[in-house]
Amino acid sequence: MTEHFLTLSVERDARWFTLARYHDPDRDENGPHALARYLGLSINEVFPINYDIRQYFRGEAAALSGCIQEEPRERLSRTEIIGMAVP
Repeated sequence: MTEHFLTLSVERDARWFTLARYHDPDRDENGPHALARYLGLSINEVFPINYDIRQYFRGEAAALSGCIQEEPRERLSRTEIIGMAVP
């Protein structure tokens, strides 16, 4: 579930970029390729993004460390996404 709702915001030159998830309506403008352009890097230089913030926070290990891929391993339908977000 974490992969489908994971968000990422990046600050550069006092400007913020929030990466759109595959099911977000602004995916074309704020998806992985837009993030790469924002950073001035190729898509392969940006992804995958590995993170581990366990030394700073306590909680579910799966939420505190992981990997953000350019594309998810599995895409859920809109109905599935809504069902997970609003039980």
